[in-house]
Amino acid sequence: MKILRLDSTPTDARAAVLMADSAWRPDRRPLFMPESGADEVECEIRTAVRIDRLGKCINRQFALRYAGAIALVAYVHSPEMLPWSDDSIIQGTWIEGIVPIAYSSDIATGVFVPDSEAIAEAISKLSIGATFKTGDVIILPEVIARFKLCNHQLIDIKAEDGNSLLTFKIK
Repeated sequence: MKILRLDSTPTDARAAVLMADSAWRPDRRPLFMPESGADEVECEIRTAVRIDRLGKCINRQFALRYAGAIALVAYVHSPEMLPWSDDSIIQGTWIEGIVPIAYSSDIATGVFVPDSEAIAEAISKLSIGATFKTGDVIILPEVIARFKLCNHQLIDIKAEDGNSLLTFKIK
């Protein structure tokens, strides 16, 4: 599985950060804070797109056919952590299709509307240099919420229907 994190618009595919698969972990497991520099640990809530087809050099007009699902993810980082550190991406529940996500929690509330054109452009540009396989993930650059983490904090983001989108506890 490849995890590609975009920190800016996908116009330059070289700006993508390739992350180790050990960075990816499911939600509902506790996240243990590093002992040193814990006050510098920041969390960004972003969205991720799951690739559901094999492809290389994907034409932009067909790129959305490769995007099978979308999810909220938490990207945990600090100046002392490597950008691809273990457990730095916490995956929420996958929602089939590229659809708007209505969410609410004590850290953020709103509706995230995926930019289909930007997703198609990212898939197309990134597939020039890499073969996408089923299960690969692209983390989009838009930050839904940004906050500092603290011990014994519970992050619980829910959909409008009450189902959990992303849940984890800081230990």
